[in-house]
Amino acid sequence: MLRRVCVDGNGGRVVKGLATFDVRLLGRFRLFRDGAELKVPQGHAGALLKILVLNGGVAHRETLVQYLWPDDAPALGQARLRNVLHRARQTGATIESHRGQTVILANEFTCDLSSFIQEGTRILASVGVDVVARQECLRVQALWAGSPLEEHRHAAWAQPWRRRALDVQARLWDVIEGPPRDAFASLAPG
Repeated sequence: MLRRVCVDGNGGRVVKGLATFDVRLLGRFRLFRDGAELKVPQGHAGALLKILVLNGGVAHRETLVQYLWPDDAPALGQARLRNVLHRARQTGATIESHRGQTVILANEFTCDLSSFIQEGTRILASVGVDVVARQECLRVQALWAGSPLEEHRHAAWAQPWRRRALDVQARLWDVIEGPPRDAFASLAPG
């Protein structure tokens, strides 16, 4: 799913003409800008990009500080955040601060993890247990490239996303594996 993020205070415009990012969080973290793979930022800069992407491109500075440095004083976290924002911008991402409170990823972006969860949830809500349902679930399951956010599996911000993705994956497999194939014999042509 392509996301567009508004960057002005009046909610009036979307920044166009900026690089488009494809963020891969299923399996190994991979980052593409306009189709070209980039060296992914390590440490907190990479985590910052992931948090922004998973939150629709927008996050409050205080929330970012709490996620990235949960055990540090807020003032220290704010100082560190400025440095991390600078490192994250080195990917070519347009990351802006709105009124000093909100951090915004102004680029259009896609994310395999959020697409997997959204598409899987949509399919699971609309299908029964039949051949077509299995095919649709297999199509969504094919997006799975590995465990999500593995390098952040213990981070508080990553755990809800991991749980949701793993739950959707398990539910997809329940439909895929479903009742024995013999139950569908009457649906087969001929």
